[in-house]
Amino acid sequence: MEPRDALEWQLQRIWEDVLDRRPISITDNFFDVGGDSLSAMTLLARIAHETGLTLPPAGIMQAPTIEQLANVLRGGLAQTDWNPVVPLSPTGTAPPLFLVHPLGGSVLCYMRLVQRLQKTRPIYGLQSRGIDGRDEPSERIEQMAGEYVQAMRRVRPRGPYLLAGWSLGGIIAYEMAVQLQEQGDDVSLLAMFDAGHLYAFAVMLTFFKQDSQDMWSRLAAPEDEQIAFFREKTARAQLIPPQADQQTARNIYRVVVANMRALYQYHPRPYRGKVVLFRAREKYIESRHDPAEEWKRLATEVEVIPTGGDHLSLVHEPFVDELAGHLQRVLDRLPTES
Repeated sequence: MEPRDALEWQLQRIWEDVLDRRPISITDNFFDVGGDSLSAMTLLARIAHETGLTLPPAGIMQAPTIEQLANVLRGGLAQTDWNPVVPLSPTGTAPPLFLVHPLGGSVLCYMRLVQRLQKTRPIYGLQSRGIDGRDEPSERIEQMAGEYVQAMRRVRPRGPYLLAGWSLGGIIAYEMAVQLQEQGDDVSLLAMFDAGHLYAFAVMLTFFKQDSQDMWSRLAAPEDEQIAFFREKTARAQLIPPQADQQTARNIYRVVVANMRALYQYHPRPYRGKVVLFRAREKYIESRHDPAEEWKRLATEVEVIPTGGDHLSLVHEPFVDELAGHLQRVLDRLPTES
């Protein structure tokens, strides 16, 4: 289908340049014609630069065709109250899987993982408040978890619930499971990708190794200097993708700072259930805290599944294929009926 106005024509040209593919119909899905999480950030940066119109990092997943994206940019889909739920893969009839954002607040990091899973169940991301720059991010894990549970219930009013998350996302998923259990709901899967509470502190210190004091002193520096420093130190984790424009980087950075504060204030409570921990085989921190031992003190049961890569790389190429295989086998053990 051909563009019908100047905006759709402009978006088509940007898409074809970014994906190096021609022609692209205005009804083609970005991820079906070769797009991924990194090219999505490039696309959004180009759109912001050439049109002056900005979208949150998950915007391309909520409007994955030129036709839909143009409608959003025209204001055809009016912005409503913040909603953390982002559809990542809408197909399937089995109970859906909810993936909770890591420290950076965005769920784009899960796109490669989602693309490698079977389409037997819907998959949704839960992104952070403030990632679109419209709201202030939360600084309490308990508040985030409560908001995400409410949003999740709008998609699926009753359990069983399937929760998973990388790094901080695993910790938030844990608190969600605790709250759901307190509310009398069933959690059939609580999965964590190399996540641990004390372990997270050690990881953050390693982010800023030999610069930890300087990192905190930089919070008084101009924000652009803080962002530049943070991008450099966390480049391997892609918390702020290299293609992100400055406004997107600013939104993500503000969420990161709020999430770090939330982590410092959080005290995990016991969970009467099972944790499945996908633990990175490669060592990332010098004196490694064992996240499995942390969860064994809190949860009834912990299953540890080693997977490729280290803490920063296990959800990215080339290690995401192994993680997806392990996760799919765990999902295959679960009931397929809602």
